[in-house]
Formats: sequence, C-alpha cells, structure tokens
Amino acid sequence: MKKILPLCFLIASIVLMALPFGVAISYYSNPPNLETVTSYYSYFDTFTVGATGNVFPSMIAFFTIGLVIGYSIGLIRKTTVTKKSTIILVGIILLVLPLASVLSWVIFNSISVVGVIIFVLHVATLILLLIETKSRLARKE
Repeated sequence: MKKILPLCFLIASIVLMALPFGVAISYYSNPPNLETVTSYYSYFDTFTVGATGNVFPSMIAFFTIGLVIGYSIGLIRKTTVTKKSTIILVGIILLVLPLASVLSWVIFNSISVVGVIIFVLHVATLILLLIETKSRLARKE
C-alpha cells in the first residue's frame, strides 16, 4: 500500500491537470473600464505557452507523466531502487514540480484551486517517497 499511494497521487494529479480549470490566465481590458477577465485552461493546453509564455504547466504535466511511467515500470518489475543516483534524480524531479508551480503562480499570476490541489498532491508524493526511501536505506544498514 505504501508503494502504490504515491502512484495514486500522481495519477490523480494528471487527471486534475487534464481538467480545464488548472491554469488561470488573466486578461486586462483597456482604460477607462480596467476590468479583469480570468479564463482557465488545462495544463496540457498549448495556449498557455503561446499566449503568456508560461511553460511551467506543460513542464509539470509532462514530468508527472514521465514519473508515473517510470514508477509503474518499477512496481511491475518489482525492483527496489538502490542506486543513489536514481533516488537523487527522482527526488530532484519531485522537488522541481512544486517549485515550478510556485514560480508559475508568482511570475504569471496563474493560481487556481485545482493548481493548489495538484501542488499538494506533488508535495505529498515527495514526502511519501522520501519516507519510503529513508526506511529502505535504514533496513539496509
């Protein structure tokens, strides 16, 4: 169960990324009205990259898919990751995903409720994998 829960979190985040509520893009009208209109897009929508230059949602989506594929292969083959370089690489990728979310929110003002839920799922996955790796390394010693 401990090994499947991070995979479930990542799959849930991919499902949320596919919904058209993840990335907020604000449009500002011309004076004198100065109204702000916010539209929401999927993480997989290329319009967010083309309209605003925000590459972070696409990067997050594709790295998450890569992690799901790699983690699934590891579960199917029932191999334990013992190489420190692989553990460090997965940790760095999982650390970059929440960091990219925060950068997207700060630089492009693209925060949404779905984006925050995806952020929380990625942080929870990182914590679970760190706990699993730490307990695995403790058993080896």
